Amino acid sequence: MNSHFDAGELIFSEGDPANRFYLLIKGKVVLESDGEGEPTVIQTIGPGDVLGWSWLFPPFYWHFDARAEQPIDAVFFYGTRLRELCEADHDHIAFMAGLPGAKEFP
Repeated sequence: MNSHFDAGELIFSEGDPANRFYLLIKGKVVLESDGEGEPTVIQTIGPGDVLGWSWLFPPFYWHFDARAEQPIDAVFFYGTRLRELCEADHDHIAFMAGLPGAKEFP
């Protein structure tokens, strides 16, 4: 499903249930942690990257905030359904490891 986020829009929040992920088509997303005071930028990702791996690993909560640094066009995927497929057939995990942006994939 196609998704769009305006610059500055929060895509997901640290601590919320992680049930989806996005393939970024256009724009940049900042992953940040809201510690004491100003948020700390953890990583910036862009076109061709996958946003959101927490849906795949317990406890299935976002570890960071994701905020659109620029207007974002992305493709939205239901991670919970894909996780069920991975649990049933481990070949799906090998497929996921080959996706662009899988550098964070263990």
